[in-house]
Amino acid sequence: MPAAFAVLDALPAHMSAVALLVTSHGAKSRPTVAGGHGTSLLWLDHEGIVDELNDLYLPADTAVYLFGERQLVRLSEEILVEDGIDRDAVTSKSYRRRDQPNASHEEPSFN
Repeated sequence: MPAAFAVLDALPAHMSAVALLVTSHGAKSRPTVAGGHGTSLLWLDHEGIVDELNDLYLPADTAVYLFGERQLVRLSEEILVEDGIDRDAVTSKSYRRRDQPNASHEEPSFN
């Protein structure tokens, strides 16, 4: 989440943004606004992201930033590209894998 909020906070005040944020902590416990006045946050669980991306209308010239778990980032990019977003307009960063612990930070294995 820190990366997403840093990007939103760096946007010019007049620029609008939609942030789809995936969490298992429950949407009702999360803030609904961040960044400029045109920014909206939508908190989802992992299962809801595919439906939300499929229902989301984004103009073809939209810039997209994807951060998160590797499989989710890849899936999100594919859905958006299939819906007309230029692959060159997508910046993505996977920083963890659901199927592998981050051993350098001593994360436990969930398998």
